[in-house]
Amino acid sequence: MLDYSKFDKVAQEHDEEERVEKERLREERMRKYYKEQDRKKKEWESKNGVSGHGHSHAHGESCSHNHGHGHGQSGPPPRRTGCMGCGFADPAALQQMIEDHKKMENEPPKPKMCIEEKNRKKMAAIEATREDGKKLFKAGKLRDAIKIYERGVLICNGIYDLSDEDWKAVQRHEMLLDLNVATCHLKLKEYQEAIRHCKMAISIDKDCLKAHYRMAQAQIGLGELDEAQASLAIARELEPKSSALATLGQTIKKLKKQQKEKARAFQRRMLAKMAEKTAKAKAQSEKHDLDIKTAETTQNRKENKASAEAMQLVEKLERLAKLHKDGMISGDEYAAAKRQLIGL
Repeated sequence: MLDYSKFDKVAQEHDEEERVEKERLREERMRKYYKEQDRKKKEWESKNGVSGHGHSHAHGESCSHNHGHGHGQSGPPPRRTGCMGCGFADPAALQQMIEDHKKMENEPPKPKMCIEEKNRKKMAAIEATREDGKKLFKAGKLRDAIKIYERGVLICNGIYDLSDEDWKAVQRHEMLLDLNVATCHLKLKEYQEAIRHCKMAISIDKDCLKAHYRMAQAQIGLGELDEAQASLAIARELEPKSSALATLGQTIKKLKKQQKEKARAFQRRMLAKMAEKTAKAKAQSEKHDLDIKTAETTQNRKENKASAEAMQLVEKLERLAKLHKDGMISGDEYAAAKRQLIGL
């Protein structure tokens, strides 16, 4: 379970500042209100020549109007000022409230936290998110580290009224926090998110070497080697002598070579499959043609055999008829022999 007390304390202080400010404004409005009520009361008393309200009923009892206001029956009634009862609240209670608020007016105002102090505390909170996030990152708690770093980014976005120097410092903190989030996503193999946060860091500082380097690593993870090479080229312009960048460049070169070999191997496999498919289709076609030819040959043989047998039968019948004509066989013998030849 994470200890958010450091950040909660900052949030609580901010809430307390807002509460104090609201209370101050409320008290100021109340002072103005009672001051105006006191002015109206004194104005009425001065106009009617009285020094008090003179209620004869107890506080909380209904007013019978059977008491004097210091004026006769013909005198004008006092103007109502919005209080319940007979034009004014209970004089003693009203006087006490007026005195209480006069005391409040004389009290020194509660110190209001200046914007510089607020920003100083927020800067301390940003530093804390970086330190605590780093501890979680080293402990392998990457998801928790991301949450802490992102909280730091939110605090960065809530600072205002800064000097140019302080604003640059906040911008640098935000860039580093974005870069830390990108590194966590890179470790989690969430390459798209890593690239997104690298771009955020670059939008703050286009010359951020680590952002271009991390983005190249994430693009390698996605297999976007051309994009990775472009990101690396920018990084190498910023730091031409970096051995880490040179190593990454060799890695990209090696991966591109492997990618080309895989593409060629895939192409060869596809061509082999196509050739095999073509050969198979050709073999099937040849077999089909052979089957047709064989069938035709068989049919021809059958037809030729039938034709030969028919011719032999005709010859036998002709010889038999000649024997019968020559008187070599009787009519009955001829008929019987003919039926035998024909198969009747």
